[in-house]
Amino acid sequence: MRTPQQLIPGSLPLNEVTFGGHPLLRVETSIGPRLHLVPPASLYPGTAGRPAAWIPPEGYDRRQVRDARWTPRTMCGLRWSAMATHAAEIARAAAGDDDPARGDYVCPACAFYALTELP
Repeated sequence: MRTPQQLIPGSLPLNEVTFGGHPLLRVETSIGPRLHLVPPASLYPGTAGRPAAWIPPEGYDRRQVRDARWTPRTMCGLRWSAMATHAAEIARAAAGDDDPARGDYVCPACAFYALTELP
């Protein structure tokens, strides 16, 4: 598996979580408010990677954002628009949109496939 480039000092890291030893990028789609999970393309031979965002959000390391290492679809199969920024997640928390009991913070299908489909 490729290792990401060294982070430029003072910039934000990509919004990813590690699950089963694999990074999963937290992304937004045009379908609903839930965040979705995207695995690295290196887990799927023959899959062309795409960057975390086509236009790097302010404050993020441009090289890491533009590194085309993510699959073009989420774990649940949706096309995704861009990485969810940390600011967007903080805004969701402040609005009370991240209540785990409501089950609407992370796509449950993405979470299920992360549990069952990752090598």
